[in-house]
Amino acid sequence: MEVMYISHPYTGNEKENRKDARRITKILASLYPDTVFLSPLDAMRPVDDANLAYSDVLMQTLELMDRCDGVIMTGDWLCSEGCQSEIASALLSRKPVYVSAKQYICFRKLKEAAGA
Repeated sequence: MEVMYISHPYTGNEKENRKDARRITKILASLYPDTVFLSPLDAMRPVDDANLAYSDVLMQTLELMDRCDGVIMTGDWLCSEGCQSEIASALLSRKPVYVSAKQYICFRKLKEAAGA
């Protein structure tokens, strides 16, 4: 089973960003039950109370991402320092990167149409 990492901004508007990432993850999960969609905004939630430094949390999310098969960039990722670190790391490790959930959905439709 494929595992896709959902990269989404967090800092600045944590409550709304977590809500938006969850909404996107829910949509993708309902469309593709054969794929696990991992949102670090939910996966790392227990760390909120640990008072870890931003750099430590980022390293942990990059470790999560490294264990995934690909990355889907969501939200206003172009203006997010964390998302920029995630996409750079994903590209360095040659993971498939989709610049939006829409691009991922289009890719899946093409893949299904080709019979793959």
